[in-house]
Amino acid sequence: MDTTCDLHVPCIVIFRLNRLLRFHRLLEFFDRTETRTNFPYAFRIAKLVFYILVIIHWNACLYFAVSYSIGFGSDTWVYNMTTPRFSSLRHQYIYCFYWSTLTLTTIGEMPPPVRDEEYVFVVVDFLIGVLIFATIVGNVGSMITNMNVTRSEFQRRMDGVKQYLEFRKVSKELENRVIKWFDYLWINRQSLDEDDVTSVLPDKLKAEIAIHVHMDTLKRVKVFQDCEPGLLVQLVLKLKLQVFSPGDYICRKGDVGKEMYIVKRGQLHVVGDDGKKVLATLSEGCVFGELSILNISGVKTGNRRTANVRSVGFSDLFCLSKEDLWNVLAEYPEAQKMLIERGKQILIKDGLLDEKDAKVRDMEDSNLQARFSKLQTAFDNLQTRFARFFSEYTRTQKQMKQRLYRLEMKPCKSPSDPQLALATTSTTASLRAHNKTSSES
Repeated sequence: MDTTCDLHVPCIVIFRLNRLLRFHRLLEFFDRTETRTNFPYAFRIAKLVFYILVIIHWNACLYFAVSYSIGFGSDTWVYNMTTPRFSSLRHQYIYCFYWSTLTLTTIGEMPPPVRDEEYVFVVVDFLIGVLIFATIVGNVGSMITNMNVTRSEFQRRMDGVKQYLEFRKVSKELENRVIKWFDYLWINRQSLDEDDVTSVLPDKLKAEIAIHVHMDTLKRVKVFQDCEPGLLVQLVLKLKLQVFSPGDYICRKGDVGKEMYIVKRGQLHVVGDDGKKVLATLSEGCVFGELSILNISGVKTGNRRTANVRSVGFSDLFCLSKEDLWNVLAEYPEAQKMLIERGKQILIKDGLLDEKDAKVRDMEDSNLQARFSKLQTAFDNLQTRFARFFSEYTRTQKQMKQRLYRLEMKPCKSPSDPQLALATTSTTASLRAHNKTSSES
């Protein structure tokens, strides 16, 4: 086969079209890259531009092939090679690509067709161009919408809060504080709810992400140091991020301790009762309130806050509630005893634990726990006996129904014998009455 080309006649390369069968690999590459890249929106735009260029290129090749079939320079619509300027391969491709671009973008401004086949080709090209243009507009609009979906959702929440504050006639000062709080969330990319983001992940991956993000923070707490890894993993999943504005009180003196806090970012001041005297400063990595959620008996402060803690600027704190802690400790009884003992040692060192009172309360708690265990055991036994009785009752009732059914279906030996018929009727009535009584009981 002769595959040589002259200046004006294109090569016969039909046998190379089988390479298009590998086009699906390119689509697989695009899907895989879009999933793995850190810039999905930029990649989608680049992919859309690539598709457009490929379609324009193919259409340019078709235009050149149609011009070759009709005859170069035979009329004003087909490609003209008679002039030396347009005879080079570079000019051929550039002109055909230009013609294809104007046609598919529905701009037109090209010489009108002359032959019937030229009209058909142009009409089909215009229809394809309209579809391509609509696809481009739809894809670009969708990408822009997706790029701003987070910002739109955040703005929607912020507008809702503004309307609520205006409806309730909240002071301008408080409204400005709320707006600044929202601005801080957006600037620090904390407007997303972590639970919503990770809700689609399996528990295993969710735990690994939480460990990677929060484990080092939790290990800074003295009480939780050297705890078994399983307990720490469960506690890490319970940590909640809270953001406080400048001047917000995290806790006040005398409040019942229901949470412990770990400072992630920002500064906190421990202030006196007057709110002016600064007693201490808490910065990143500091922990407070961890002993109040352990429910240690005999604490002189009664598990209440001993100081006022106020945020200096915007502060990010991880919070662990007492309820979440004890829900986790219920599965780790040995760790529970160790944490309470460790907390007692810290309180004794600080002089905040009444050891006599602690022993009395521990004894009372032990007695109460023993009584509760006995009640739980008795309740479990009652449940077992009730289940056994109910099973026996169900089995007996089923047997009675089967016997009654057999008696009703059994034919009489002598239908003319009234005494036998009367006995059968009496037995059936008796069984029905017994079955009714059993059902009511």
